[in-house]
Amino acid sequence: DRIIEDERVRGVTLTGSDGAGRIVARKAAENLKKSVLELGSNDAYIVLDDADIDSAVEACVAARIYNNGQTCVNGKRFIVTARNYDAFVEGYSRKMQAIETDKTGFDPESHCGEVVVATMHGAKGLEWDRVYLLAVNDYEFPGGHSDEPSRSERWYVRDRLNLEAETMALLEAELDQTSYQEAVATKEARRDYARERLRLLYVGITRARQELLVTADVGPRGRNKPAVAFEALQTFAQASGDSTESDR
Repeated sequence: DRIIEDERVRGVTLTGSDGAGRIVARKAAENLKKSVLELGSNDAYIVLDDADIDSAVEACVAARIYNNGQTCVNGKRFIVTARNYDAFVEGYSRKMQAIETDKTGFDPESHCGEVVVATMHGAKGLEWDRVYLLAVNDYEFPGGHSDEPSRSERWYVRDRLNLEAETMALLEAELDQTSYQEAVATKEARRDYARERLRLLYVGITRARQELLVTADVGPRGRNKPAVAFEALQTFAQASGDSTESDR
């Protein structure tokens, strides 16, 4: 309880039982804090008597191998009526056995000479001999500084305050009977976002087996600058004697 009540905690997440989830959700609600709960196990796929077996098999196989099976929401349980059981098992087994390697994982030999486009989220668990990371600028990958543009801070709002963060901070101050300081929540939200984007950048960097090419641009309006992380990578590469190129 004391952890959730602490003003430094801005959100709560739990993976556990339904009982624990109810307790955490109740406490988070009392403190007006966001909560994300992953309870029990994921929902089962239910195949009823009137189901189109071919469509059901297609959907269930796709759900099982999505993102190489490396997400918590992948299909893992299938409940099939007795009438369709044998046909479903036969079709599902045949589909799984027929899956090619490049549909379940990345095989470099199957993509020689090809350009594979993926988001950093979608690239988790995959690797390439050469990886290009584009637009590593202060908008896409902010460093948490006040002079950087932010997706959550609108130009038309006074002092570019993050209205969502400031509202939550004001409510918490009212409930806790503490003082509210304007712009403190905005700064913290900016740092939180910068940390998340930096984590994603790390994911992208570690997808490269041999070569990594990172570029920064100025954006469509010419206002962006290379991200702090980009400049740090550039300095490191130059100090290591590696060649670097920046697209500004």
